[in-house]
Amino acid sequence: PGAATYIKSVTRDMKRYIGNRSPRKIPVGYSAADVTENIEQQALYFNCGSDDERSDFFAFNDYSWCDPSDFTKSGWDKKVELYKDYSKPIFLSEYGCNINQRNWGEVEALYST
Repeated sequence: PGAATYIKSVTRDMKRYIGNRSPRKIPVGYSAADVTENIEQQALYFNCGSDDERSDFFAFNDYSWCDPSDFTKSGWDKKVELYKDYSKPIFLSEYGCNINQRNWGEVEALYST
């Protein structure tokens, strides 16, 4: 929890600094590492509290799409379900596979309907 509270304080301070110096709103968010054990808790923590301390968006790295794979095998279906009601923009900051060759099949899944 120590690092998360620090990041939340930095988010608050950055939003205040930008708000005092910029004529337009610039979003401040957080990109999390691919750590399955605490990623949901991080998303919830950075989205709680007052608007001045909440992240404007949440991103996470995900390396679960290792070819051959698909939307279900990779677990992306479960992630979509988990975050479907998240109240801030959420996106993948890094994705793919970091243990075998990469055929980029996840790009087609990302942009399909």
